[in-house]
Amino acid sequence: MFYVSPVLASAALVLIYFIVRRAGGVLDAALATALVAVHPVFFTYALQPMSDVPATFWIVLAVFLLTRARAWPVASGLAAGMAMLTRPVLGLAAIVLAVAARRGRPRDDVRFALGFGSLLIIQLLVSAALYGRATGSGYGDAANLFAIEAIPRNVAMYAKWFLRLQTPLVPAVVAAAWLVGDRFVRTAFLLFAAVAAPYLLYVPFFDDWETLRFLLPGLVFLLMAAAHAATRLLDRLVPAAVAALLVIVLAIGAAAGSVVYLRERQVFRLWAAESKYPAVAEWVSSHGDANAVVFASLHSGSVHYYSGRTTVRWDRIPADRLASTVASIGSRGSRMFLVLDGNAEREEFQQRFGSDPSGVRIEFVDRVRDVSLATVQSRN
Repeated sequence: MFYVSPVLASAALVLIYFIVRRAGGVLDAALATALVAVHPVFFTYALQPMSDVPATFWIVLAVFLLTRARAWPVASGLAAGMAMLTRPVLGLAAIVLAVAARRGRPRDDVRFALGFGSLLIIQLLVSAALYGRATGSGYGDAANLFAIEAIPRNVAMYAKWFLRLQTPLVPAVVAAAWLVGDRFVRTAFLLFAAVAAPYLLYVPFFDDWETLRFLLPGLVFLLMAAAHAATRLLDRLVPAAVAALLVIVLAIGAAAGSVVYLRERQVFRLWAAESKYPAVAEWVSSHGDANAVVFASLHSGSVHYYSGRTTVRWDRIPADRLASTVASIGSRGSRMFLVLDGNAEREEFQQRFGSDPSGVRIEFVDRVRDVSLATVQSRN
């Protein structure tokens, strides 16, 4: 799984190059590929096993397959369906793509719908199996996740971080793209709007630059439109050689700005920060046998993945059930540990169960980086 994001990020860049080259030319394509490759959000999430870059790849592949000289509508529909399977809210973007890229051939529309519809059925069946209803999700009910009241707050937040990451340059180029107004630009804007729309209604709020990852599958099309428009305008204003030089300067400037931004946020040291997860799992492996049980929240998945030990999400245990849970596990002879990441998790654990939980003996015995490690026993 650790190879999925970097491999699909590389593949997406190749597809982006060919999509924009077909819409404009080599110069447009080179600039678009560069702007996407060095974008702080794209680069950061190309390094991590998360769904943002894979979702972006699938929607880019769908556009590539539908806009090539000889379209492959069924394959495009399947790719759009994979985007939806990866991130269900991208179903709206898939529908917008089908409408925006129509070529006046109803048979192609039907083929796209068949490809997309087959994956939609799988999505509904998977949701029904996992969550008890076809429209369910692991994040809860849609009524609790989306609300009209969240729109002003989210618009302000996304605009703030977009301007901070891109500087006013890209919004200015995007405005110019609207003036160019060819079909490629209009389709790119529509796809960005379709990706962004659900997240403008999103109730959970994370005011951080990395929140732009939600918009990444649409943001790449905005960057593609900006690159296309910039080169089209330069072609009208300056000689070809000067335009090529200015495009190179723009790409280098974007890369330099991105490096500075990412360095300030320690993204290039991400490997060092993330290495705490296997380190904690190694500690668990060395202190507990194969039957050990680990109470964890943030580390619940990584401890199980790296050590093979059973994990229990302490943040899902009712406040009055910790003692009975520990007693039940302890009756099987399993040694138990507690993993708390940083002060935030320690405070959350104490707020949930108290500083000295009744019926449970917790003894902190070690630290790995900023992670506290404790043994857990029943007092009964």
